Amino acid sequence: MTAKRIYFFSGTQYSRFDDSRSGVNTSYYPQDIATRWPSLPGGPIDGALNWGANRVFFFVGNQYYSWDIRRSQLRTGYPKPIAGNWPGFVGTGFENGIDDAVNWGNGKMYFFKGDQYLRYDRSGDAVDPFYPRSIATWWPALAAAGWTRDFDAVVNRGNGFAYFFKGTDYLKYEIATDKVVAGYPKPIAGNWGGVFAGGVTCGVEWPYARVDAAGFRVPVRMGAWTQTAVPGGSQAQITFDMEVDFINSTYPESCPVGEYRQDVRGQFTRGGLRVNHPLANANGGPAVAMQVRPAAGAPTDNFLEDGLAVVPAGMNRWYGHRDDLISDNSDTTTTYLPDPDTGCQYRGNDAPGLPGPTGVAFTVDLDFRARAIDRATSDLVLQETRWNVNTAGTF
Repeated sequence: MTAKRIYFFSGTQYSRFDDSRSGVNTSYYPQDIATRWPSLPGGPIDGALNWGANRVFFFVGNQYYSWDIRRSQLRTGYPKPIAGNWPGFVGTGFENGIDDAVNWGNGKMYFFKGDQYLRYDRSGDAVDPFYPRSIATWWPALAAAGWTRDFDAVVNRGNGFAYFFKGTDYLKYEIATDKVVAGYPKPIAGNWGGVFAGGVTCGVEWPYARVDAAGFRVPVRMGAWTQTAVPGGSQAQITFDMEVDFINSTYPESCPVGEYRQDVRGQFTRGGLRVNHPLANANGGPAVAMQVRPAAGAPTDNFLEDGLAVVPAGMNRWYGHRDDLISDNSDTTTTYLPDPDTGCQYRGNDAPGLPGPTGVAFTVDLDFRARAIDRATSDLVLQETRWNVNTAGTF
């Protein structure tokens, strides 16, 4: 499961277009911009750009805002002026504001203003040479359709087509051939179910996470139960790895918004008595106790997120939280390759176990739940699996 979405803005409101329903949920939208993005101006938003790497930029007048998608919050230090922060904009007029911008999905970004446009190179982080240029001259297919200036919105739907919006109409543009599809322009009304029929201010393709077809390998390389000597007794332990591969094959897929989560429930006993196993508190504050498996029909499944209540030096508290990983990404028990900000490959290791004194009986019976989630889409579960580890013996 994935969730491809486009946000459209009009004045002080926004709507969300969902590919899965080929339209907007009109029972819920439109909503006020201030409801979803309280730290942005309440509108109008001039332009928006999916930059990738967990960032969407919003442009208002001569300023821009950087939105942290995973954390759903404005990044520290914003807004900032466009001038001085977008190399190549100064002197073009674009530093004073834009009509809209779009990620072309090939490393290039296009900014539109009046009858001009800029092409911005993502890897070089600068405007390409010899820009701005005339839309009428360099986009002949748009010129042939009579669309050469003042676009309200441009979006790349990630299906091979870009869509240009102006007034109450839109054009469908085939990216591979640089041609406008025959029969366009068409009215927004009746063709973009629930999108503002009277016109939009801007639009942006929201990033989403996708797991590779064979990329959810959890658990993998599970070992056998072992007992290792510790002072005064031994420790019963089993190890397993977790591997999840997210992919960036089609814009606007984005590895950085994909994360791994691991939950646990069950119990340890030692000498016939249940052992309290503390877990990190997801809401902060004191540690919480791992919960036993509930009875059939119980209103809750008792799974709690698997995390360390006390974190040894060089270890991470949680499995799979990109924003909470130690800065040098050196904890081999939970890491993203090549780094937490951009990595597509999650690699984790777990070693649940129980220590005890020599000669005392013990049991271990744990249920695990693993999920790959999309942080850009309200923690949508992309893939899930469950498994059990259990053993009994004497230390």
